[in-house]
Amino acid sequence: AASYTHAFGATSLRLGRQVIDAVGATRIDGLAVERRLGASWSATAFGGAYPQRGSRSIDTDYVDVRGGGGPLVPLAGGAGVSYRRPALQGQLGVGGVRALQDVPGAEATSSGRVFTTADGYWRPAPWLDAYHYLVLDVAGGGGLHLTNGSVGVDAFPVPALELGLNAH
Repeated sequence: AASYTHAFGATSLRLGRQVIDAVGATRIDGLAVERRLGASWSATAFGGAYPQRGSRSIDTDYVDVRGGGGPLVPLAGGAGVSYRRPALQGQLGVGGVRALQDVPGAEATSSGRVFTTADGYWRPAPWLDAYHYLVLDVAGGGGLHLTNGSVGVDAFPVPALELGLNAH
């Protein structure tokens, strides 16, 4: 995927195909602005086209669902904050996706969604890791609901043994 990044001190601009980690790893073809807010914090804002999930080729990124009327190109935008330390990191974001074109047979409520994301990782001891990942839809065709979620703890009490407890 092609992208271009340019830094201006504590601010960087990135243009092209990218993954916005601060907002649940949202993938876009567009522009993101990231600003460091000190040694541990950063903020990100982004906007652009939203390629089809799972697509691995520009030929299938934006599908023609309008019966020969050209590709459907949904737009995405949002913002998030990140915190990174050696044993603790986390992100919280909000994003939205909206199809501006009409899609034959689709309900008006299914043309967009607004979602929030939260993920984090904590290593309280060298042998213990805890993590979470959540995506909550707050508006759109499905209404308010948990879209994706994982929480877990991994323990490494001895080098040859890994114990894990997680829920998805």
